[in-house]
Amino acid sequence: MKARSVWLAVSLALAFTVSACGDDSSPGDEQKKRLTKVSEAVLDNGVPGVVVVTAEDGKQTATAWGQGDTAKKVPLSVDDRFRIGSVSKSYVAVIVLQLVDEKKLGLDDKIEKWLPGLVPTAPTSRYASC
Repeated sequence: MKARSVWLAVSLALAFTVSACGDDSSPGDEQKKRLTKVSEAVLDNGVPGVVVVTAEDGKQTATAWGQGDTAKKVPLSVDDRFRIGSVSKSYVAVIVLQLVDEKKLGLDDKIEKWLPGLVPTAPTSRYASC
């Protein structure tokens, strides 16, 4: 049951963070306050640490909250590495569906449209049109 509540907290934080970062009407300081509030709420729900990366005018900023090592009470750093595992598929799906809703991409778009030359052409097979 604990894992389910943690997943919910992280999912809600991601959804809020994406909307907070995409809201051009909010000034930078207001966005920082909202991200801090969401991150603290996630920590209050049992997640040991949160890293949020925002981008504005081509500049990325990373901020960390919580602990990187709970046993030693070491603060989390934006330079720490951690395994995201299978959770990344859910995050990618949420972002893709938001972009589809915003009409910025289509579910039927070919990868070549967005990443030209990056993905080699797959061999012809009976599944090639899937």
